[in-house]
Amino acid sequence: MCTRDLFDESGNTADARMTQESLSAELRTEFQWASYLGRLHEAKWWITYAGRWTQRLRSLIDRPPNSYTRRLLNIEYAHRSLMQQGLDSGAEWIIILEDDAACSDVDDLHKGLTHLLAEADQVCLINVSDSFTFTSLGISHLLDVSQGFRWAGSRPRAVLAAERPVTNTVCAVAYSRELLRRIVEVFDSMPEQPVLPIDWKLNQALMNLTAQGAEIQCLLLDPAPVQQLSMR
Repeated sequence: MCTRDLFDESGNTADARMTQESLSAELRTEFQWASYLGRLHEAKWWITYAGRWTQRLRSLIDRPPNSYTRRLLNIEYAHRSLMQQGLDSGAEWIIILEDDAACSDVDDLHKGLTHLLAEADQVCLINVSDSFTFTSLGISHLLDVSQGFRWAGSRPRAVLAAERPVTNTVCAVAYSRELLRRIVEVFDSMPEQPVLPIDWKLNQALMNLTAQGAEIQCLLLDPAPVQQLSMR
């Protein structure tokens, strides 16, 4: 658990330049992610992306407060702290949940995930929440029902295998120890600025690892047992 504002405690500050650079960096990473997913042929994606850049240009005049970047860094520091705690624990699987993660059936989650982790020898990443639909994420074409795994909880859920590692925010994610170790190494090699939201920073790490030839088997659950309340 991490309830502290670690960036604020560091004594560092976030200024207007950092905030503006962060907004641009997020859009650049969003483009890279869309290319990685194979979405650059989608007219709808380009329309949405153009709208995001329009909003970005407006933010040059109507500037967001510096607390925007400070909040992103506090979230990143909290995730980094939890990741390191997980690695230090020696656990083979590390599950990180954000404070807005909710589950209506904890027994189903426990039974289903325990069984899945016990069988998932070759799997590295399991998305446990469904902050966005697969369609809105643009990943439906990369998913197929896994023939090797099943959900053993009390509620019916499809276990989907992804053609390449994808995410559905970092609200609730299970990482294998080895994958998390490599993700932390990538994070350590990335500059802190420009600041990226932790969701996009994880996406960047997965893209980097995939480009390096890492084989990352990724699963998603449909419907997911964890919901992100802030997205409801």
